[in-house]
Amino acid sequence: MDTHAKLDFEDIQGIILYGYKHLPVTRYVFLQFLLSTTRDGEDTSEAREVRRWIAGITAQVTTAAQRPADLTSSLHLAFTAPGLEALGFCEAEMVTFPRSFQQGMVDPHRQPILGDRDRNDPQHWEFGSKLKPAIHAILILNADTQARLEEVCQKQLAAMASTPVKELVVQEGYRPADGKEHFGFHDGVSQPVIEGSGRKSNDGEAPIRAGEFILGYPNEYAALPTSPSVPAGFDADGNLFLDPVDSGRRDLGKNGSFLVFRKLQQDVAAFWRFAYESSKKPDGSADSKEAIHMAARIVGRWPSGASLVVSPRSDNNDQRNDFTYQEKDPKGMSCPIGAHVRRANPRDALPPDRKESKMEARRHRVLRRGRIYGPRVADVHGAIDDTQERGFQFIVINANINRQFEFVQQTWINSPKFGDLYSDTDPLVGVHPHKVSAGAATGRDFSVQREPVRCRFVDLPHFVQVRGGGYFFLPGIRGLRYLAAGGYAGPNRTGGLEVFMK
Repeated sequence: MDTHAKLDFEDIQGIILYGYKHLPVTRYVFLQFLLSTTRDGEDTSEAREVRRWIAGITAQVTTAAQRPADLTSSLHLAFTAPGLEALGFCEAEMVTFPRSFQQGMVDPHRQPILGDRDRNDPQHWEFGSKLKPAIHAILILNADTQARLEEVCQKQLAAMASTPVKELVVQEGYRPADGKEHFGFHDGVSQPVIEGSGRKSNDGEAPIRAGEFILGYPNEYAALPTSPSVPAGFDADGNLFLDPVDSGRRDLGKNGSFLVFRKLQQDVAAFWRFAYESSKKPDGSADSKEAIHMAARIVGRWPSGASLVVSPRSDNNDQRNDFTYQEKDPKGMSCPIGAHVRRANPRDALPPDRKESKMEARRHRVLRRGRIYGPRVADVHGAIDDTQERGFQFIVINANINRQFEFVQQTWINSPKFGDLYSDTDPLVGVHPHKVSAGAATGRDFSVQREPVRCRFVDLPHFVQVRGGGYFFLPGIRGLRYLAAGGYAGPNRTGGLEVFMK
């Protein structure tokens, strides 16, 4: 197997490789296909209209071959499992998708492994729960100006006007010029680099194998990630590549990926109130320097993005990312062991040793493509409860939802035993693993390692609340053409399962 395969930029949606920093305004349009119920696999005119819409939009999807600097806007399209089923996918196709994608972010038959309980319970979500209309697809639109974004969106709305493709939910997002999220911290300092992308890593490590983020390429296990496939007879137009395991099927996932969307509401006032209350001087007066240090301990970086490992005592704007924990800060005296960024990417701090830890951490990296929403707080230190909703639109790109996004969320973010701790979950976004009764303490603790003894804060308030989300399949361009062709639809669509099961 070629473990350093060349990326097919023309077939890869650009959002996998690029964050589009120069396209700061974003609109996420969640879609639903309004199709009537059919019998015996009947293909309807409505379904054909949706496929024609997919064909039209595929030509507009931004690919990784297009230089971001040349773009004034970008467009991307991804589908949920219910969306693929609505298009006409049957068990012959769906059974080849990873179970995590099939079940979705919210499934009543499995435990809430993402910690979505209590205040984060999906029953409170704005979209994406079983209580809300099913989301079938997401259209992601970025632009350099708000005026251009409106122009692009109006064009898409006009194209959908006479089709069964309807807007379900619209979310506005943006990337502020200073690159900081609402709590006031620079975001996106540490991002993995994809092997073959032509970029260089800023953390001193080799680029991550492409198969960790793009289907059809070797991953960190030197194996091909699980990729959805379809019966050869469904791809009469020859849009797809051959299945690499020589099954005779066609590889639907090649050059695609899986996208996770989480809308996270941030309570800026609660975050900084805790930072100030927990760092008062002995006489009870406020200590802004110590409050910023406490906030930085929660995050694991200073507001500028400088690591506490690199700059343990003050924020010096040093965004160097080539540091390690076990080598530089094994006991968490600079960056607490349970800090958010230390959990999200433990680097060399996992047992049994530094070498194994680095290898394990590489196998659980994700690409983040999020934006913020809602008005900025002019002075985060004096933030009050102004009733304005603001937060972060958290987007993850990964080839294996279960091994990457869900693993990090469950095993590192929400685990109270992370790093030999006892009852500490992630102080920023973690939740207590057990249900907490209404009005009770949160059960969220945070330990700050110090000499001669640690300082432990109990029952941290919640700073972040989940407001919606979903799992999406982000096809390559060939995959989009296959969806538009519709060879999987019609009376013969159930005929491929027997071929797959043999």
